[in-house]
Amino acid sequence: MISLTVIGLYVLLATYVAGSGFAAWAGKKTGWWELSPDSLAGILLLKSTEMRVGPEQLPGFGLAQKPEDKLDASLYLLEEVNKSLTQARNAEDAPP
Repeated sequence: MISLTVIGLYVLLATYVAGSGFAAWAGKKTGWWELSPDSLAGILLLKSTEMRVGPEQLPGFGLAQKPEDKLDASLYLLEEVNKSLTQARNAEDAPP
């Protein structure tokens, strides 16, 4: 019984992924809506799965990062913070 539940959850997930992909395609073709990767409905779109969400190289198992990689990771994080702050400022300035 548990295995059927797990299989059912996977089928629901696959249906959601295929359905959101189709909804994004249909909305783009008709011009009625656009699913963004930032929305809950677009969280599993191909576009959102290809986005960079962290520094490129982070060594594991307690290994130290090279200085060049640390700089790259720090610059990436600063860019992301600046983007977030800009979005927050724009949201505050936008009329309700």
